[in-house]
Amino acid sequence: MNKYERSVEFFEHYHWGMVLLILMKILLAVSDVFSSFAGTSIVLILVEATQEHPFALKSNHQLSSTAIGAFLFVLVVFI
Repeated sequence: MNKYERSVEFFEHYHWGMVLLILMKILLAVSDVFSSFAGTSIVLILVEATQEHPFALKSNHQLSSTAIGAFLFVLVVFI
């Protein structure tokens, strides 16, 4: 089952990357797993940037994806 069949097409790779960054900052800042979460989140953001429609540009869910991305970005910066 893909993300379109589950109706979560607006949640992109970079959203998961930012969620991992937030979790890393909250839970794992002093843990050995810190670098694994950081690396995984960076890879997810880079994978998104190399797709056919990066960051949901020119898609039918661009507005919702951008709103989620902006909210997560604010959390990443301020947490």
